[in-house]
Amino acid sequence: MLTINEIRIEDQRGGVAVVTDRIRPRFSFSMTSDRRACALRSARVEVNGWEKEVRDQLNIQYGGPALEPFQTYCVRVTVWDDAGEEATAERLFQTGRLGLPWAGKWISDSAYQFKSPESPVPMLFRRVFTTDKPVKRLRVLATAMGIFDLTLDGKRISEDYFAPGFTDYSTQLQYVCYEMDDLPPGEHVFAAVVAGGWAVGRTTNVSNTNQSVSQRSAKRQALLAELRLQYEDGSTEVIGTDERFEVTEDTPWRFADFYDGESYDAGWDAAAVRWRPAAEEKLKVRPAIRARYGEPVTAHEVLEPVAWFRAPSGELICDFGQNIAGVIRVKLNGKAGQEIVFRHAEALENGELYVQNLRSAKQTVTYLCRDGEQEYSPRLTYMGFRYVGIRGVEQEDLEIKAVAVYSDLEQVGSFRCSNEDLNRLQSNLMWSGKDNFVDIPTDCPQRDERQGWTGDIALFASTACLNFHLLGGQLHPGALRPIPGHGGYEHTPAAVPGDEKVSGGRGAVGGPHPAQVPHPLRVPAHVPVRRLVRALRQCAGLAEKGPLGGNGVLRQLLPPHGRDRRGAGPGEGQQTLCRPGGQGSGGVPQGVPG
Repeated sequence: MLTINEIRIEDQRGGVAVVTDRIRPRFSFSMTSDRRACALRSARVEVNGWEKEVRDQLNIQYGGPALEPFQTYCVRVTVWDDAGEEATAERLFQTGRLGLPWAGKWISDSAYQFKSPESPVPMLFRRVFTTDKPVKRLRVLATAMGIFDLTLDGKRISEDYFAPGFTDYSTQLQYVCYEMDDLPPGEHVFAAVVAGGWAVGRTTNVSNTNQSVSQRSAKRQALLAELRLQYEDGSTEVIGTDERFEVTEDTPWRFADFYDGESYDAGWDAAAVRWRPAAEEKLKVRPAIRARYGEPVTAHEVLEPVAWFRAPSGELICDFGQNIAGVIRVKLNGKAGQEIVFRHAEALENGELYVQNLRSAKQTVTYLCRDGEQEYSPRLTYMGFRYVGIRGVEQEDLEIKAVAVYSDLEQVGSFRCSNEDLNRLQSNLMWSGKDNFVDIPTDCPQRDERQGWTGDIALFASTACLNFHLLGGQLHPGALRPIPGHGGYEHTPAAVPGDEKVSGGRGAVGGPHPAQVPHPLRVPAHVPVRRLVRALRQCAGLAEKGPLGGNGVLRQLLPPHGRDRRGAGPGEGQQTLCRPGGQGSGGVPQGVPG
C-alpha cells in the first residue's frame, strides 16, 4: 500500500504549527510503500486553487495567487507510483504578516541605562486590557531586542526559550506567533519579561575573545508585540505595544545573563511594584522582521542525580552523570529570604567544582525563597554542566533535576555496534551536537564565549547532517550578513551575527573556513566557487596568492557545484538541509552561525 507519511512546509516537520512569511512557500513530501523498489511516477501539489504536476519531492515552490496575511491554507499532495497506486494527504499552514505593517511600535524604559560590558537587568512589560465578549481566537505576535518570556493572566504562553533567537539583528529579526482559543470576557494582563540576551547582553568581543562587550545591537532592551483578538461574533481587535504599556525593572528576575546565570526572587511582591509608562524606542538598527524560520529552543531530556557528595570546602555537590547544556529544575522547602546558590561546572578538581575553564563566566543561579514549598527553573539563561554545587539548603529539603535545553532538532541518524567504546563515542557526538545547537551552533556551552565560529564547522558539518535533520534556520536568505561587495551570497556568513568586523585570526570568523562549508551543508549550487574565493580573500585580507590560491586546499575540500537543475536563483528552489553544530561539552569541535 502506498502512503504519504509526511508533508513539510518550508522544511518544518509534521506536528509543528508552521507560520511563514514567504510569499512563495516551498513544499516537500515523503512516501512509504509495502512494495519493494517502489518509485514515484508523478505527483500533484494543490494550494489555494493552484496546482502543479511534479516528479520531484523536495522544495516544490508555490506559484499561485498571492497569499493573504494571517490566513490558514491547506496543501494537498496526491502521488502515483510506478505501479499505478495512488495516495493523497493534506496539511495546514498559516501565513504571517507577509509585510503587513505592525500596529504596535518599539517600546522600552527610556530612563534605564547601563554600561558595556555588563548585562542589563531584565525589564518587565505589562498591558491590562478588558474584553466585553468571548474571544474565539487570540494570536500573540512578539519580537524583541533581547530575549523574552510571555505570560497571559500569569500563565506562560509558550515553553520556548530565548525567543526570538539569534540573527544578525542589523539585517533580520524573527518574530514568534502563539495562538490561544477561548479567552473569556473580563480583565486580562499580558506581560513580557525581556532580558539582554544576544542583542543587548554580555557577549564575546570578536576582536579579542578574552574580553566581553554588550549593547551590540541596541542600547537597552526593547519590545514589539501585537495581540490580535478575533471575537466569536466575527469582529476583531488589535492591541499593539505603545505608551499604554507599563514597564519596570523591579521584577523577580534580579539578574539574567547567558554567561553569569540568573538571580530570582520568589518573594517578589507584585502589588508593591511602581510601574511607569513605556516609551517609544528608536532602534539603532532597522532589520527586516520575519516569522520565525529556525527551530525553537525547547526542553528535552530530564536527568536525575546519579551521586551526591560533600566537597572539601563543605559545598554540597550533585552529579548528573552527563554533560549537558541546560538548566536545573528544583522543588524545595524554604523560608522567606533564604538564599540558595547553585553553581554549575563540567568537571571536578580535587573534589571541588572545576571552574577555571569558565574564564569570567560565573554560571551561577541565585534563588531567594518565599515560605513553603516552591518550584523554580531558570528561563533567561542556560549553563553547560554535569555537576551542580549547592549552598544554602540541605539535600533532604531539595529535589533537583537537570533539563537539557537545545534547539528542537529532529534526530535522523543513529549508530550502534558490538563495541561499547564506539557506542560511547557516538553518544558523545550526539550530546556534543545537542549541547551546542542552542538556537545558533556554538563552540562551547559553558564559558564566556558560546559563539558560532565558522572554523569549527569544517570538522563537524557532515557528522551533524548525518545525526540531525538540520533545516537551515539561519541559512534563510538575509539571516546573516552576506560577504561585503558580493551580492547573492546570502547563505555564506561572513561574520558572527551582529558583529561589524571580519577577522581571519584563529579561523574564528573569516579566513578560508567559510569556503569549506558549502559542500557538506549543500549551500545553493548557484554560488560560483571562484567568485566565492575572491570574496573570502577580500574579507580576510588575504593576498591574491594566499593559502586558497592555485590547486591547493580549496580544491581538495570543495567538489564542483553545478547549477540547480531547475535553474533556481538565490534562496529559491534550493534544498538547504543544515544548521551546523558547535563544540560540545565533550570537546568535539563543531560550529558556525548559520
